[in-house]
Amino acid sequence: MSESPAIVTGQCDSAFQGVRDALTEVLASGFEVGAALAVYVDGRRVVDLWGGYADAARTRPWQRDTIVNLYSVGKAISAVCALRLVEAGRLDLDAPVARYWPEFARANKEQMPVRYLLTHQAALPAIARPLPPGTWTRWDAITEALAEQAPWWEPGSELSGLASMRVSAYRNPADFSGTGIVNTRSWRGAEVPSTNGHGTARGVARLYSALAGNGRLDGFKVLSPELIARASEEQVYGDDIMLERPTRFGLGFQLTMAERRLGPNPRAFGHFGAGGSLGFADPDARVAFGYAMNQSRAGWQHKHVRHFIDLVYQAL
Repeated sequence: MSESPAIVTGQCDSAFQGVRDALTEVLASGFEVGAALAVYVDGRRVVDLWGGYADAARTRPWQRDTIVNLYSVGKAISAVCALRLVEAGRLDLDAPVARYWPEFARANKEQMPVRYLLTHQAALPAIARPLPPGTWTRWDAITEALAEQAPWWEPGSELSGLASMRVSAYRNPADFSGTGIVNTRSWRGAEVPSTNGHGTARGVARLYSALAGNGRLDGFKVLSPELIARASEEQVYGDDIMLERPTRFGLGFQLTMAERRLGPNPRAFGHFGAGGSLGFADPDARVAFGYAMNQSRAGWQHKHVRHFIDLVYQAL
């Protein structure tokens, strides 16, 4: 097993040398096993760095195209897919979910609008009925259970409390937790768009570079500027009852807020993931940021990631 300090490789404009130094320090300290960081400014890649190791034993160096679980960073990627359907006229945010998913029209959910799924206001964070182990790998079983589940509170309203609901959300089925499954073939192959998206920091930053600009990337249209602006407008700002912390949402995107800033500008949007993974766009500075790592820690105020962000803006 190699114990040598992690070496950061990749491309970095000279103005962003402080970012490289900070990533080197974090990896050399052992705080992260392996990580990658990418930044675009005005559509141009100015930081594309990686280092450390791809395995816990520190025997395999992190490579340029090492792919890792991005956790909830994938929620925003899923939102982009939904918003592309909106732009194509195939999905109406104000239409009932049941228009597109007829089985959903049960348990007083007949009129729930699609937008509640993107703003996390559907009141369906958990399934009350005990599910057998392994159910999380079966898309049809989970969608059926969600279709029959009644909202835990009035959709669109705020609620605090419900300890039993949190237990159901995180451990129903009983084997559905981050411990022991995230590196398995079953986990990597399952369809869990909210949690198990896999990719690179470069890929995340590249997508957000389009969203930070005019919605286009290398001649390909991702979303129109008008829909990007609409999706990044505040829809909700309150306490996340599952994670017990403040949160602020647009349409599928987390928005910058005092408690967890995405840089200094007011229109930044993106999504964090467990352990500190992050992707965001800042249309005011035309900055896009992507960070991925392979050591997930509890908690959400990852100071080293906030430090990376600060260093990026200092270099502009």
